[in-house]
Amino acid sequence: MGKRPIERIVIAAALPFEADALCKSLGVKTPSSSSPFTSIPAVGSRCALAILASGVGCGRMRSVLSRLPEQPSLWVSIGVAGGLSANAQAGVCLTGREVVLPDGDRLPGAGEPPSCVENSLLLCTDAPLLTPEAKQQAHHDSGADAVDMESAAVARWASERGEAFGWIKAISDGPDEPLPAELFDCVAPNGFPSIGRALRLLMRKPALTPGLMRMGVRNPRLSQAIARRVLEIIDRVRD
Repeated sequence: MGKRPIERIVIAAALPFEADALCKSLGVKTPSSSSPFTSIPAVGSRCALAILASGVGCGRMRSVLSRLPEQPSLWVSIGVAGGLSANAQAGVCLTGREVVLPDGDRLPGAGEPPSCVENSLLLCTDAPLLTPEAKQQAHHDSGADAVDMESAAVARWASERGEAFGWIKAISDGPDEPLPAELFDCVAPNGFPSIGRALRLLMRKPALTPGLMRMGVRNPRLSQAIARRVLEIIDRVRD
């Protein structure tokens, strides 16, 4: 009997911290704005990985995906997301295959990604949902459990190629939790967070400090929750 083909998995994040715990678990460098790809060859197993961070936004994600040297057998969109349903409170980690695109169409994903079996639904939007009222309306209209921006690009990319797709999202803000619009002023033109921009924002609006600190404290825990789910997928593929 011949050897099974090597499985190639792309783990796609928008921001480096979303993949940080995973990269630390695997002993590799976290992707960054200057080096958006981390590749792990299949050494001693049949699973090769590419981990990427694109920056915020669907356009940036699609641009980074187009630069991948090899096409995988499974795409997994990871990261934080806003909660829309009652079971998507801050700190919860959801997985699924299906996304609702910004135009309202649905992509169910091709194939059956291992471990992504919870059947949660992810809404993809062109802009963040900042208020509980906007989240409630989005949940009512779509039935989605969570919302993000970049997974639409990964889902479309996989669908165009007939390749398997799944997503893993840790909830950063629950359905009743507002997000300050100024939060996105901390993102530089390249789509990545800027410490300098964040400090200037806090100097202008110090009242935002507690909320930003709360999110900063949550981020490592969210990254760890994502890492655990991704490692489950890797273990299943290796088996």
